[in-house]
Order: sequence, then C-alpha cells, then structure tokens
Amino acid sequence: TDGTDGTDGTDGTDGTDGTDGTDGTFRDARVEVFETFEAEVAEVASWYAKGKDSVHFQNDKEDEEDEEDEEEESKDEEDEDSQDSEDSDLPVSDTLAYDLIFLLDAMDLLSRENDDDAKEHFIDIVHDALLDTGLIVLFLGDPNAPDFWPRHAQATHFLNMNYNWESLFVYDEVRCGNRGTCAFLVMSKNDHYRYAWFQTPHEINLLVHYYELSLDTFDGNAMARHQHPHKMWERNFCSDSPLRPRPYECSTLRGIHPGDKDYGADKFQIRKSTVPAAGRGLFAKEDIPKGSLIVQHESVASVHIPGPSFDVTYYQLQKLPQAAAQFHALFDYYEGYGYDDNLTADYEVFVDSGMTTFVNHGCDGSSNVGTFGIGFPVTHRDHCDLTEERAMEADGKKIIDHFYGTNNSYNPLLLRNIYLLGGGLNRALRDIKEGEELFTSYLLFGTPDKDSWTQKVTDILSQCTGKSVGIVVQKDQGIREIEHDAKGDLSYS
Repeated sequence: TDGTDGTDGTDGTDGTDGTDGTDGTFRDARVEVFETFEAEVAEVASWYAKGKDSVHFQNDKEDEEDEEDEEEESKDEEDEDSQDSEDSDLPVSDTLAYDLIFLLDAMDLLSRENDDDAKEHFIDIVHDALLDTGLIVLFLGDPNAPDFWPRHAQATHFLNMNYNWESLFVYDEVRCGNRGTCAFLVMSKNDHYRYAWFQTPHEINLLVHYYELSLDTFDGNAMARHQHPHKMWERNFCSDSPLRPRPYECSTLRGIHPGDKDYGADKFQIRKSTVPAAGRGLFAKEDIPKGSLIVQHESVASVHIPGPSFDVTYYQLQKLPQAAAQFHALFDYYEGYGYDDNLTADYEVFVDSGMTTFVNHGCDGSSNVGTFGIGFPVTHRDHCDLTEERAMEADGKKIIDHFYGTNNSYNPLLLRNIYLLGGGLNRALRDIKEGEELFTSYLLFGTPDKDSWTQKVTDILSQCTGKSVGIVVQKDQGIREIEHDAKGDLSYS
C-alpha cells in the first residue's frame, strides 16, 4: 500500500501503535502488514468474495440455492473445525488476531443504503480478527469528491450505531500521492490508542528515535496536525441529516451563544467558607441568573498536567530524593485544587486557573454551579439527586457518562474541543443571590473506574459528615507533611 504508507497520518498510527498507551513502558510492536487482504484473513476474504458474487448480485432464487448448498457445506466444515480445534493449542479466534488492519476498499460496502446486514457481517469478522489492542485504519476517500459526504455519513452512522469503539479518530492528509487529499478513520477497541493519539510531539519524536524509524515526512509536529480534525468535519457532524437527529453536543460544545452572559472574576470574592472546616470559598458579589456562565474566560485556560509529565517527575525524584522537598508545593497544588481525568492520557490532572478553583463541594446535592450536560440534557434536579449516599450505591461510569458523556463514538466535535471538558462550561444551575457561596459536585471530578470511584465517594462523604477535612485544610493546619522513604517514593501523612 505505497499510497497510504507515504502519508504522515498512517505513519503516525504505525508509530503510536508501538507504545500501547502511555504507561511509561515500551514494547515491541507486532504489526502485520499484508499486501492482499484476501490472502491473510481467510474468513474475511471468503465471505467478502462470496458476498460480491452472490449476496448482492444474485436474485432471490439463486440465493435460496446457495443457502441449501451452504447448509451442507457448513455441516462438513463444523466437523473439520471441531477436529482442528482439538489439534490446536489456541482457540481459533486467537489465531486470526492482528495488530493492524487496513481497509482500503470497504467504503463501497459501508456507504450502501439499506444493506446493514451485509455491513454488520463484514465488520463483525474484521472486528473479531483484531487484537484487543489492535488498530483498524479505514480509507474514506477524497473529501473533495462530489459524493464523499453522503457516503461518509452512511458509513460513520453505521459504525456509530452498531459498535462502541473506545478510540475513534478521523483525519485528512493533503499529501496523498496521486490521490491528492485522502481521509482516514482510525478505530480501536482499546482506549489506550486514545492516549497514544494525543501524545505530545516530544513523546512521539522519542518513539521515532527509539524504534530507529526512518521517516521523511512524519514526526511529532506532523502528528500534532492530525490530533484535532479540521473544522469541516465538525461542520458536517453538526449538520442536519436524515440518518439521525442533530447531536445534542452541537448545542453545548460548538462555541458559546453571544447572548449567554459570562460572569467574570470581578463578580466574585474569596472569603472564609460557610462550611465548617472547609477553608476558603467563593461568593457572588451580585445576583446571577440561572444558566449564566461562571468565570468562563479564565476557566478555559486550565492548568493541564499529562500523565507522562508525572512519570518523568517521579522518575527524577527517585534519582534525587533530596529534591522532593522542592516539589511539595506543586504536589499540594494539584492534589488540593485539581482533579484527575483520562481525556487524553490514562492519568492526567486539570486545575482551574481562575477563581473557580476555590468553589467547594456541595454536600447532599446542594450544588448551584455545574454542567447542564454535554451529550445529554442535564437538569438542576439531576444535580440535587446526586447525593453522596446515592453515589455510593451507583455505577460511577453511568453517572459520569450522563453528565459529561455522549452516545457518539465518532465525534470530531469532541476531538476539536476535548480540552474544554477539562475546565470551563460551568453555569449557574439556579438563580444565585448576592452574597451566596458557590458549590459544585466533586463527585463528578475524576475517573469513574470502580475502585477510584468508591474511594472518592468515601472520602467526600467523610468530609461532608465532619469526620475528616480536605487536603488544602490539612496543609493550612500543618497536619499534612511531605515525606519520602529510602527509595525516594513520595507519601503524605
């Protein structure tokens, strides 16, 4: 596939494939590159060829005859497969697992109308032939072609409705050989490719050096151009379509309505919180109507510390444990005022850069500042119902998905605005009176995996019931000190 091999984007996926996420380790990339899809994945090729010759181009009578023949062949094949599985040390599915699959001519099938059964059959086989950590690259065609966007809409709608891809990206490459401009869809079952996709230019350059790759047109800066799709993808995603309703997030993430007033930092003041043992709090200096933005201009510049930065820092501190004391202010800052997330890395921290960093948690569903939803509508009642006791019994992932999630795996709008989710878009959930303290729900901060969710809810409930105090108050009261053991590992007491 000389045409695609020469593009920056495909080389980029090849490079990130070797990282298997951003877990701080490297592994040898096992990438199977095959010249003919039919020769390498026998099951896919057999069905695909059969589909071209019979399923789509023969009449019903011929189809019935084929079905009778297939039933007889199927019995023989089952007997053969049974014998083969007994002779094999691995399940049959494991013998057909690939790290990288290119689909260079599948758009003809995926863009057909009223042919979902054939599409699903084909993608199911390709999906099953992929390792859990593998990658599918689908060639979409030239975005400048007259029929591109209708075909693209059919294909992405089908993939969105029938599959839940943990990582799904779209990008276009203007230097695509004789083709001119080419567009590609990159899909994976694993969210680690999302983290690999958003690696910094320095990380990618390090990988290129590590694997001794000779790439004339690809490096970290080239990959950075592909991480966020062009405006045309967002515009098409948010356009009206007969295939689906307009995505809800197009009304929440695609800019801010000029009529929405943003109450800036000058409309608030910091003083002692009304919550016992909570330290400082943020108070309104004037009445704020429901739906108003809260310090949006300052919030969009949130401090972002990606996971690899922590890896490097901790690595250096282990080598120089005597330097740990110089970093305690940084650790207290992000642990006390920030929150962990996994938007672009398996672990990262965001800290509000404005005054909203002093907004305390609203216990027992008393939040008056928060989100009205990203991909689904959220009401003030939803926030009121989110109490610590209910959260303890609930599925954290479902809660986070409701407040901040979307039902679109293919979502160029989200890719273009992904860092906005790390800070900002806070609104007044109800009318806030002058002098009233602002509260939000800390339950909605952080990653929703079961262990961290349970621990987070437990800690917040403990503070709400007065059994403990937060990290910032601990530091202010001098009961929180940084320590490091003989190995240089950091801990707090």
